[in-house]
Amino acid sequence: MINPAFWLRRPDLLAARFRYALYTWTHPNEPWLCPGTIRYLESYLTLSMSMLEFGSGRSTAWFASRVGQLTSVEHHAG
Repeated sequence: MINPAFWLRRPDLLAARFRYALYTWTHPNEPWLCPGTIRYLESYLTLSMSMLEFGSGRSTAWFASRVGQLTSVEHHAG
């Protein structure tokens, strides 16, 4: 739950929060990472790489399409 008092004390963060929410909504197949991090990984990852990911989810399919082998560790069965 978002605490309204926090946003009242830090209104300067509202614009950044809104931009990030809009970005994640308009890029549903990208992982929940900073857009700059995603751009870097797009240029860095290759199919010759192996990767270990802790916590599978939205990012798993994205990473799997960019590396040769992906092992994902998840503690939650769902």
